[in-house]
Amino acid sequence: MELTPSQSNIPLTRCAEYAEQVLATLDLTNIDAVEVHGVRAAGAADTDLVIDNAAPERFSTYFRQKAGDPVRCGDFAEAWAAQEYAAGLSDQYNLPMVDHALAAALGEEPTESTEHMSCPPGM
Repeated sequence: MELTPSQSNIPLTRCAEYAEQVLATLDLTNIDAVEVHGVRAAGAADTDLVIDNAAPERFSTYFRQKAGDPVRCGDFAEAWAAQEYAAGLSDQYNLPMVDHALAAALGEEPTESTEHMSCPPGM
């Protein structure tokens, strides 16, 4: 079930409310991280996205599940907004954060962190 509304750097408090709605549909013991990915449109609908960290059109935040697919919980025009959102979720729910978009931009492998790095200029 895809619940993510189209978001373009909307206030993070509204995003946090949406994350709580998404979490209400999940088993919290099955979530092991918050992730940031670059994404691009995969179809005509605004919610049809595929992960593309190499050439993103925008950025999405996901709850990574131990079993099952990641669940998208926010979409943003800029990487910094997705990262701020993910960092807040990471702090609030005591989950590691993995920034795949930043790692791709830096040519590195993504790593789990509870320390939140800033996006480089231009991301």
